[in-house]
Amino acid sequence: GTHHPEMHLILRKGGATSDSSGGEFVHVVFRDVVFESITWEGSDGDEAFSDNVTVAYAELLFTYYEQDMKGKLKVASGTKGNMGWSQTRNRVAS
Repeated sequence: GTHHPEMHLILRKGGATSDSSGGEFVHVVFRDVVFESITWEGSDGDEAFSDNVTVAYAELLFTYYEQDMKGKLKVASGTKGNMGWSQTRNRVAS
């Protein structure tokens, strides 16, 4: 597989306009990433195709943004908002 120093997975909330995306509510950073496999499933005539990506990583950092009653996003407090783990060091990562 191909090695990459970082990979980002970002989830955004819906309700955006046609010229902008919704606010990000989850951001995961994977460090020291190796892509092990990428497969595509589906054929002509299928309503949807499927992409499957398998990666191995040394560390991950996870940030969660909570939404207030007015729809504004902010990093959640404490470990609900930020957390990380290093598989190679077997300890909390930051």
